[in-house]
Amino acid sequence: MQLHAPFVRLPRAFDAELLAAEVNALPVDAWRRHPTGHVGNTAVSLVSRNGDHTDDSIGGPQATTTWLAPDSYLAQVIASFGVPVGRTRLMRIDPQAEAIAHFDVHLYWFDRVRIHVPIVTTESVEFLCGEERVHMSAGQSWVFDTFRMHNVLNPNPTSRVHLVIDTVGTPALWDMIRSGPTAAGDSATDPVMSLEYEPGRVPLILTEQVNISPVMQPWQLESIAARLFQHFPDTPAAHAIRSESRSFVEGWRALWALHGPHPGAVGYATERDRFVAALRALPDDRLTYNGASITSTTHTLLAGSALGPDMPAGRSVAAPNIPADVSVPAAQAAPERDRRFDRPVIVVSPPRAGSTLLFETLSQSPDVFTIGRESHMLIESIPTLTPSNRGWDSNELDSSDASGPVVERLRQSFFDDLRDRRGTPPPMNAHSLRVVEKVPKNALRIEFLDRVFPDARYIYLSREPRDEISSMIDAWRSGKFVTYPDLPGWTGLPWSMLLIPGWRELIGADLEVICARQWEYTTNRILDDLDRLAPGRWTVANYRSLVDQPQQEMTRLCQFAGLRWDQRIEGALPLARHTLTPPSPDKWQKNRVEIEGVLPSIAATARRAARVAEVGPTRAAPRQLGDNRAPAVPTPGDNALASVHTDSVRELLRKASSSILLSTYQSGKLITMRTMVDAATGSESLNTHFTAMPKPMGVAVRQDGHLTVGTRDEVWTYRNQPQVASKIEPPGSYSAAFVLRGRHHTGDIAIHEMAYASDGELWLVNTRFSCLSTLDDEHSFVPRWQPPFVTGMQPDDRCHLNGLAMRDGRPRYVSLFADSDRPNGWRDVKAFGGAVMDIDTNEFVARGLCMPHTPRWYRGQLWVLESGRGALSRIDLHTGASEVVVTLPGFTRGMTFIGRYALIGLSQVRESVFDDLPLTKGDTPIQSGLWVVDLETGLVAGFVRFDGAVQEIFDVQLIRADGHVHIVDRDAEAHSLSFLIPTIHA
Repeated sequence: MQLHAPFVRLPRAFDAELLAAEVNALPVDAWRRHPTGHVGNTAVSLVSRNGDHTDDSIGGPQATTTWLAPDSYLAQVIASFGVPVGRTRLMRIDPQAEAIAHFDVHLYWFDRVRIHVPIVTTESVEFLCGEERVHMSAGQSWVFDTFRMHNVLNPNPTSRVHLVIDTVGTPALWDMIRSGPTAAGDSATDPVMSLEYEPGRVPLILTEQVNISPVMQPWQLESIAARLFQHFPDTPAAHAIRSESRSFVEGWRALWALHGPHPGAVGYATERDRFVAALRALPDDRLTYNGASITSTTHTLLAGSALGPDMPAGRSVAAPNIPADVSVPAAQAAPERDRRFDRPVIVVSPPRAGSTLLFETLSQSPDVFTIGRESHMLIESIPTLTPSNRGWDSNELDSSDASGPVVERLRQSFFDDLRDRRGTPPPMNAHSLRVVEKVPKNALRIEFLDRVFPDARYIYLSREPRDEISSMIDAWRSGKFVTYPDLPGWTGLPWSMLLIPGWRELIGADLEVICARQWEYTTNRILDDLDRLAPGRWTVANYRSLVDQPQQEMTRLCQFAGLRWDQRIEGALPLARHTLTPPSPDKWQKNRVEIEGVLPSIAATARRAARVAEVGPTRAAPRQLGDNRAPAVPTPGDNALASVHTDSVRELLRKASSSILLSTYQSGKLITMRTMVDAATGSESLNTHFTAMPKPMGVAVRQDGHLTVGTRDEVWTYRNQPQVASKIEPPGSYSAAFVLRGRHHTGDIAIHEMAYASDGELWLVNTRFSCLSTLDDEHSFVPRWQPPFVTGMQPDDRCHLNGLAMRDGRPRYVSLFADSDRPNGWRDVKAFGGAVMDIDTNEFVARGLCMPHTPRWYRGQLWVLESGRGALSRIDLHTGASEVVVTLPGFTRGMTFIGRYALIGLSQVRESVFDDLPLTKGDTPIQSGLWVVDLETGLVAGFVRFDGAVQEIFDVQLIRADGHVHIVDRDAEAHSLSFLIPTIHA
């Protein structure tokens, strides 16, 4: 807690020798490593959550642990302050160790003072706080300003032990603090009271029962913000963060008014995550009080405190196992994510590619935590992962090595050692940390690491093979990179760098041959593993670009990783810690003879690596539709209907034997997306066909060959005529051709979604009349259901009914923007008034949604698109909670499924009705197109992005067909010459 002075001595004294005797009587296993991993720091929990001495978390009901004897002097000392007791520990600092300079930023300590009672200490032990330092003598009691930077230095050959009590205090304690001396030499206003031990007395220790609320009340959030704003400098960056924070507090107040103290209510987690994303997009600055990052502190105290520590992040996607009914390219079904980590960035490369230089530079991002060193010792400290326990085969690890205990231990080890660029560890209850990891051996462990960190992003660092191999030769000769000095059976120079499979075949080989084999095997393993990852999860960095244009290359890589880059690199980057000699394009020349002798043996791999370095990830690289050449992203001026895509979309449609229909009313087109094979070359591409229609919106497909499209004022019905398909060039390529067979005039009722029931009847969402309708031969439409709060059948769009979900073959759920009975009343509450209703019960199943569209019942779960947030969410029918699965860069609307994948339409939003939505507040460019999301991992598995005139998508539907699907244009000859004739029976 922030105090009026760095230190305040309390008028309480204790018998330090007696306390030391009780401390010395504790067993060795009572001492546990400090929760933040400070080296040389250990602790004994005396009061902890639920009395569990192994639980270092904060928050929750506190109770005494088994290490605190009820009648001990320690218990009497704790009780003597007469305060509500929070987490309480004995804290020990080893000889010649320190506590590490830090300040306590979490809300728990922002609202609590920390009482120190020194037990074992010497005069040379100093406590530093801000600009002041004191020695706390044994038996005294102190409090200090934990919001200032502080540290403890123990230069002695003996340990230092303090009793540490966290408390909100009482009026009596605060009177003592206000009147107490503020430095070691000051005199106390109140007389010092000494506490004598009373044998056998069991004191009453009042432990905290309520501390961190599941949902913070808005007025508490306002108070925290006001206290924090006092320390903001008068700078543009600070003003922007203050403005965004106020918006968050105001939004929280609105959500609280709707939902109260229910953490699972729709909107809380989503709004928090929107705020976090907004903060990350803003420039950072420093607090005037302690020099801390404003963004990080605001994130922790406002976003991190708004929901209790047990609330998952809104982007969590812990979906049930969904069996795929089609084999498609995807990441392996991953174990549940650790909420402490968010998209760790892992650098992979062969040895001597410059990965340390890239790692050290990435570590300067204000968002990044690292373990500060290479992680091979951390990984190989686990016995089952050590080469010596695996027959000295290699450093390779795969998914079978990532057992539950191994994953848990590795995640905890990483978390314990994390530090930001200032050396400050994260709070113990931190979540969504951005971590950068690098070690050359990880090039052989991508499959393993992808089980430890299932949402990881990978940067493949590419360098000219001759430069790498030359540097590897120098590294072997230097003796500074020896990894296994006693490798059994190995002769010659001690084995250096990563251990590859088949190393025994290299015994006695020339050094350049060894290095070439290391490079070749590692490069192929990297490229094989990355090619199996979902697109968008990896990119390529170029060593020469990093050296010659560091600012440009770092900006690009941070954009890929979703990290901020606030550095300005002037001139060359500093040398990396493992650099042998400064970078130079001609360094390889000194080993020219050896290198030219091995280059032919690795030529195929070198060509493969060069292709990847040129165009990027095979499945994530953009391609012009119908073009298998290197990507060239078009501009609207190049082609009004231009688009780019990832190859994974083509492969998904091919394997599913399907085509996609997308309606775009703004462009007046129905888009058919399908795979095509070039008859001459046999190459396959993704192709789009555009069919002109007046304002097409809802699309419905019936498996018996009916296709229906809702247009401006009509419903158009198509029939599949295979005999027409057989005549389309090239012959045999098309299996389905849909020909227009009927038009029903409805008038302009703003038809949104449509669907066929199992009995063949067509249902449509009649948005203008706020009802579900069907059609007959006599009327414009037949009203079948209307929300119970709508009192009239008028064309005035009262609630913006828009989406329809079928369940068990009949209409069941609808989406709407507001429960309004006023003409266009939904426009007033579009940001938080949306809902999903069950039409069987006329009850809401979810409320507080942001412009919901496209409810879908799929594999036993209800899904919905929160368009105003760009989110795909899953609805819990029991609680009404909405869990965000993924947030996408566009207005989400229109969705269908293939196996474990959701195919989601994205739109750019430009009309004024979309102002002030969460989607439009960030700096991320808003896209239009089709995005593919893996429901099991929440990761983007591919996309088709429109870069021209197509700026919005309304509906997305799937047509299963063994060949290509074609929608016949009305003015095409095939339309005029197609006939559907019944059989004449004699």
